[in-house]
Amino acid sequence: MKNIGVVVAMSVESEPMEKLFGRPVNEYSYGVMSIKEYSYLDKRIYFATCTEGEIMASACTQYLISACGAELIFNYGLAGGLTDQKLGNTLLVKGVAHYEFDISPLNGAPAGKYDRFDGTVIATDEKMRVKVKALHPEIEEVICASGDKFVAEKAFKDRLVNDYGASVCEMESAGVLFTSLNAGVPQVILKVISDNGDDAQNFVDFVREKNFEYVALIAEILKNI
Repeated sequence: MKNIGVVVAMSVESEPMEKLFGRPVNEYSYGVMSIKEYSYLDKRIYFATCTEGEIMASACTQYLISACGAELIFNYGLAGGLTDQKLGNTLLVKGVAHYEFDISPLNGAPAGKYDRFDGTVIATDEKMRVKVKALHPEIEEVICASGDKFVAEKAFKDRLVNDYGASVCEMESAGVLFTSLNAGVPQVILKVISDNGDDAQNFVDFVREKNFEYVALIAEILKNI
């Protein structure tokens, strides 16, 4: 049986899955994290709601790997659009820039540059991206700018686009990616556009009214990946 660990930040992102997967076979907490375990075909799927931010996303990812035996980490959730992205559009993340990591005073490297990586954009698992694209060729692959900040200023949005080629921004992908890479576990990161990157009200409206519209696609990929 394949064990899949699913990392989401907010309960509003995981609750709609219950309508598609049915009742969990097990449900428990790890600190502030909520874990719901589902059995589907030959898979054991662990949905973990970690709360917002890179640190909790990293801790949650490691828990799913160490405690649940996750052989694949699947991260999905809401993201702000930085370019001309349609509200509700689901995107496959091909690379992540952790823009808040900055040691430029020490070595002059640009923000987001870790010594162990060649550039500021760190690639997600290529084999898993190919599998997702085989299921849904129409899904666009993008770069995600990730940091512990809700981006609501146009100047900052423009910087993320210009410095990293990012199309979306959010607060968990870097924690998920770096932790799974460190453990040698493949990952898939999918994001849905919930706001346009400079209007917090768009985000609130999406969460209240339109969040469920993309969940069926996420569930279908989980079942077939």
